[in-house]
Order: sequence, then C-alpha cells, then structure tokens
Amino acid sequence: MQANKSKGTKIEIILGKALFAKGIRYRKNNKKIYGTPDFTITRYKIAIFADGDYWHGKDWETRKKKLGTNAGFWFDKIERNTERDFKVNKKLREEGWTVLRFWESDIKKKLHEIAEFTKEIFDFKKQRFEEQKLLKKQTVKAKLNMTSQQIRKQFLDYFREKGHLIVPSA
Repeated sequence: MQANKSKGTKIEIILGKALFAKGIRYRKNNKKIYGTPDFTITRYKIAIFADGDYWHGKDWETRKKKLGTNAGFWFDKIERNTERDFKVNKKLREEGWTVLRFWESDIKKKLHEIAEFTKEIFDFKKQRFEEQKLLKKQTVKAKLNMTSQQIRKQFLDYFREKGHLIVPSA
C-alpha cells in the first residue's frame, strides 16, 4: 500500500492535462476545501474527483465477493472510503459546490467525453457567475442613482417596519 499514491496519480495527470487543454484552470488537491478534491475551480465552486476503481468501490457488490487475502481489512477499508465519499459529496453540495466524480476506468476510456462534459459545466457556472456579478453591479448602480429624498424615504420605511419611533426634525 505504500506505493499507492493519494495525489499525482496517472489518472489525475491525464485528466488534468485534458482539462487544461480545454482552457480550464484549476487548483490541485486544495486542502482548504473539504475532502481535498483532486481539482477545484473555486471561483465557480466546482470540485472534481478522479476515483480509483478499486479504492473507491466501483462495482463493489460484485468485487467484494472476490476479495482474497485479508478480506476483512479490505472490506472495511473500501466500505469506509465509499462512506467518506458520500459524506464529502453531501457536505460540498450543502456548501453550494458542484461535485464531479469520475471513475479511473472511465477516465481511461472516455477522457474526451469527460473533459467535454466538465467544460460544459464550467461554462455554465461561469455564465451564471457573470450574470450574478452583472446583476449586483446593476443593483448598486440603481442605488447610487437614487436621490437623497428616495434614500431618506427608504431609511424611514425601514425603521418604521422594525417598529422604531422616528421623530422628524423641525
């Protein structure tokens, strides 16, 4: 098990190169993000995991029957890994992240499709981010264009709603 890497694996390198070729810039193994995703695009809240088939339990129902030496250890380890993956997905989604998980075998067989799918998600999230940014800018601009009388009225209305007594100055 010592020779098994947790980062910098072949599938991570392959996927990283494909994402970079599509124009997607990312951070690798960002420890500030829960679960330390293999790739993160923090601005658009996208977390990407490249999961090894064996370690993360692909086709686990079939594979667990074929465990050989030290079956109890491997059964527990892979069960814990799948549970942890589920918890990580749940927490990241609760925090507003889009979580993408790809199996090792799929990355090897369908790299172009995975990179294209990720690019579509990236473009969609980027567009939404830009729209929200523009909307905030327009809202701020509208507030700046308010006259002092409109601002005073909004201020008074706010405090009336809160039940505060406002005595106008003479």
